[in-house]
Amino acid sequence: ELGTTFDRSSLDIVRNPKRIFGLEGSIDAEVSSDWQVGGTLTWLGGSQDRNNDDEFDQDLPLTEIPPVKLTAYVENQTTSNWRNRLQLLYSGRRDPDCTNFGCTDASSYITFDFISSLDVGTGTLQLTVENLFNEEYFPLVSQAFGAFGPRNRAQARGTRLSINYSISW
Repeated sequence: ELGTTFDRSSLDIVRNPKRIFGLEGSIDAEVSSDWQVGGTLTWLGGSQDRNNDDEFDQDLPLTEIPPVKLTAYVENQTTSNWRNRLQLLYSGRRDPDCTNFGCTDASSYITFDFISSLDVGTGTLQLTVENLFNEEYFPLVSQAFGAFGPRNRAQARGTRLSINYSISW
C-alpha cells in the first residue's frame, strides 16, 4: 500500500502508494551427455502515485527497480573429472521517469566469465577468469548511487584470475 523512499533534493522521507510487478524465469538443458546450456531472465517494473490521486504515473527509481537482466551459460564435461563453463551476464539499459532518490539512468553492459574445475585427489581445483574480455563498465549499484557525486561511482574490476582448491568432507 505504501512504500518508502527519499526525496531527491531534500532527502526527506516520502511515503506513497507503489506497484511492483515482474517476471523471472530460468531454463537448463542437457543437450548431450557432455554439454549443458541454460540461462535466466529477470524483468521488473513499477510505478508510484506521488500525489495520492490513484494515478500511478511515475516510475520507481533504479534503487528499487533494476533494468532487465539476462544470464546464459554453456558448460562442457570435458573429461570425467574436468568441467568447463562460459557464462554471460547482460544488464540492460533503464531510463526511469521519476524525481526521487536513486532516480538516474542505467547503461547496459555485458560481461563473460570462464570457469574450469578439475577434481584432484580429495578436492577440486578451480580456475576462474572474471570479466574475461576486460569490459569497462559501471556496476548497477555504482550507477544507481553515482548521481550523488563521483565518490559514489566506481568502475567495475577488469579481468580477474583466481585459482582455488577446495575440499569437501
